[in-house]
Amino acid sequence: NLSPASDPAAVSALLAALNDGTGVVSDLNCEFTPGQTVERNQCRNQWFFDMDMRLSQEVPFLGSLLGVADDRIEVFADFFNVLNLIDEDWNARRALGGFSGRVDLVDGAFDDEGRYVITNFNPAEGRADTAVNDSIWRIQIGARYEF
Repeated sequence: NLSPASDPAAVSALLAALNDGTGVVSDLNCEFTPGQTVERNQCRNQWFFDMDMRLSQEVPFLGSLLGVADDRIEVFADFFNVLNLIDEDWNARRALGGFSGRVDLVDGAFDDEGRYVITNFNPAEGRADTAVNDSIWRIQIGARYEF
């Protein structure tokens, strides 16, 4: 039940977004039954996955080459978030509502009779925040000497 105090434009925009499958539903991956309240934790952000890569090569060092000792050196390069190194849009961590997990789609309340009062609709589409530290690629180069 909607209160007469609700903003008709906000209610219409919310219903249109829910009914056409764009914006709110597609960005939030919500599962709900129309006409009922969306339960807590019903909406999910996009999956995030990570792929790292290590290239290493072990070669004999001076002691092994001169026959004095059995030593070697390992030269390596660690690539963190390789997918983002290939394409900046791949493996970028995005979430709606920042990373607190809260997305306010409507400003709402209840009136004295327990009816919904909807006053403002905030479309979710295009509001995803990107976690920069989780989304950038990094390279670490190093060497390890074994004797």
